[in-house]
Amino acid sequence: MQRGPVRLWDRVETAVRLWQAAGEPHQEGFGITVSAAGQRVWIGGEEGPGWDLPV
Repeated sequence: MQRGPVRLWDRVETAVRLWQAAGEPHQEGFGITVSAAGQRVWIGGEEGPGWDLPV
Protein backbone atom coordinates (compact mmCIF):
# COMPACT_ATOMS: atom_id res chain seq x y z
CA MET A 1 0.00 0.00 0.00
CA GLN A 2 1.20 3.51 -0.78
CA ARG A 3 0.39 6.54 1.33
CA GLY A 4 1.08 10.23 1.15
CA PRO A 5 0.57 12.95 -1.43
CA VAL A 6 2.72 11.20 -4.10
CA ARG A 7 2.58 7.56 -5.22
CA LEU A 8 6.36 7.33 -4.89
CA TRP A 9 6.76 3.63 -5.68
CA ASP A 10 4.81 4.07 -8.94
CA ARG A 11 7.28 6.78 -9.93
CA VAL A 12 10.24 4.53 -9.10
CA GLU A 13 8.80 1.74 -11.25
CA THR A 14 8.22 4.15 -14.13
CA ALA A 15 11.81 5.42 -13.88
CA VAL A 16 13.19 1.87 -13.93
CA ARG A 17 11.10 0.98 -17.00
CA LEU A 18 12.35 4.10 -18.83
CA TRP A 19 15.95 3.24 -17.94
CA GLN A 20 15.51 -0.34 -19.17
CA ALA A 21 13.82 0.82 -22.39
CA ALA A 22 16.78 3.14 -23.03
CA GLY A 23 19.17 0.17 -22.89
CA GLU A 24 20.14 0.54 -19.20
CA PRO A 25 22.63 3.37 -19.82
CA HIS A 26 25.47 4.13 -17.41
CA GLN A 27 24.95 7.08 -15.08
CA GLU A 28 26.94 9.27 -17.50
CA GLY A 29 23.99 8.99 -19.91
CA PHE A 30 21.71 10.93 -17.56
CA GLY A 31 21.24 14.66 -17.23
CA ILE A 32 19.01 17.14 -15.48
CA THR A 33 17.52 20.39 -16.66
CA VAL A 34 16.43 22.97 -14.09
CA SER A 35 14.40 26.00 -15.12
CA ALA A 36 11.74 28.30 -13.78
CA ALA A 37 9.20 25.84 -15.22
CA GLY A 38 10.52 22.91 -13.17
CA GLN A 39 13.11 20.13 -13.05
CA ARG A 40 13.45 17.29 -15.53
CA VAL A 41 15.75 14.26 -15.46
CA TRP A 42 16.47 12.76 -18.87
CA ILE A 43 18.39 9.96 -20.56
CA GLY A 44 20.58 10.64 -23.57
CA GLY A 45 19.50 14.24 -24.18
CA GLU A 46 17.02 16.86 -23.06
CA GLU A 47 14.46 15.72 -25.63
CA GLY A 48 14.99 12.04 -24.79
CA PRO A 49 12.97 9.91 -22.42
CA GLY A 50 12.76 11.26 -18.92
CA TRP A 51 10.51 12.48 -16.19
CA ASP A 52 9.64 15.61 -14.28
CA LEU A 53 10.73 15.94 -10.66
CA PRO A 54 8.40 17.32 -8.01
CA VAL A 55 9.30 20.80 -6.86
